Amino acid sequence: MGVKGKFLDSNTGLTLTNAYISTYKSNTSVATLADDDKHNMYFKDSSLKPPGWDESFGCHSCGKFEVHAQVKVYTNKKARDNNLREVNVLNVTIFCNDTSEVYKCIYDKLKEKYEGLEDC
Repeated sequence: MGVKGKFLDSNTGLTLTNAYISTYKSNTSVATLADDDKHNMYFKDSSLKPPGWDESFGCHSCGKFEVHAQVKVYTNKKARDNNLREVNVLNVTIFCNDTSEVYKCIYDKLKEKYEGLEDC
């Protein structure tokens, strides 16, 4: 599972026309947030959010769990399938409400941040 599409590699400045981004062999950690953590409080009661919160932080900025993940960027899916080395590693932090949807939330965040990516 991953996302693919046009991706501007900030390390090299190159545009990858058919990049493949995946959590394959990557580190992912999930932590349960305290009841008084703002991300958890805003998830439980969205009326507590300050004005502009969602616009500033985008989707997945509230939830019961904080997720840190490293995702690997490959030139294309064939490069990943052939176990070639990634061209970039991105760090992603999201907040998720359901641990069974951690990877879906990671990929949704990537699609939000990098226009043109789609599920594959």
